Amino acid sequence: MVSTSCFYPPIIIPSPKASASPTSCKLMPRFNSSINIIGSIPDYGTMIDYIIGKHTGDADYGASFQFRTEKSFRRFAAAINEAFLRFANDKHSRLFFAALTSYKLSLPEKLLLLFWQFIFNNELFRDITINIVFPALRHGRHIVKADEILSHLRYLKENNPGELEFSEDTLKIIATKYLTCLRKFGLAEGKQIKTIALPILSQAMLTYLIRWIAASSGVEKLTLDHPFMQFSFYDKGQLLSLVKSIDFIPCWDIAQIGNDCTIEIKPYDHDQL
Repeated sequence: MVSTSCFYPPIIIPSPKASASPTSCKLMPRFNSSINIIGSIPDYGTMIDYIIGKHTGDADYGASFQFRTEKSFRRFAAAINEAFLRFANDKHSRLFFAALTSYKLSLPEKLLLLFWQFIFNNELFRDITINIVFPALRHGRHIVKADEILSHLRYLKENNPGELEFSEDTLKIIATKYLTCLRKFGLAEGKQIKTIALPILSQAMLTYLIRWIAASSGVEKLTLDHPFMQFSFYDKGQLLSLVKSIDFIPCWDIAQIGNDCTIEIKPYDHDQL
């Protein structure tokens, strides 16, 4: 079990701003309710099949889901596209699909890929994770309750005018569905009371995560202070020990001065895990 005594400080990672339309300078709100839709998808394994089928051009990729109406299907498909299929650049996209389609990764590992991708694309999901889940883990507490999340959502609504224009009922659903998403990503256990289940990353998954952070940030060099590093669920000391392992010599170079560490990604085939 990994330590939770020294997590990264809670940092709000800014999302890229939406481009203004030619006829209006109004930007889209930072927060949306996609968590509710993603949390309502019953089988994330089936969702992975849908995403892969859409990527590969499988004519029957839509058959992964069974919906009563075409309108319902379009609603869920749009939420999946927004949550998982937006990328910073071509490297980011190719790396994601190489991993998602790889036979080397298990289903639980592929669910973690989706978690990271949702973190990247959805600011509200990211905000709750950083400001509710991580503080609980830093204090050695693995149980997170919907009431805690609801209180935080109320705070966000009060302090971000125009960014979280949801009713109280919608906020309550978001709080519950957030925990449901964690459970379906394999990061929480339990039905009524959710206990955070910390992942232990394999060599392949840690390699992917470091490369994914670099690709999604558009850089070739990283430090352990990069805000996305905290989503490894390791503290900085543990992560430093891991990335310095000889197992990763083919993947990156390490430059360390004192406690400062720079990771320089070596060239690799973005279409291979």
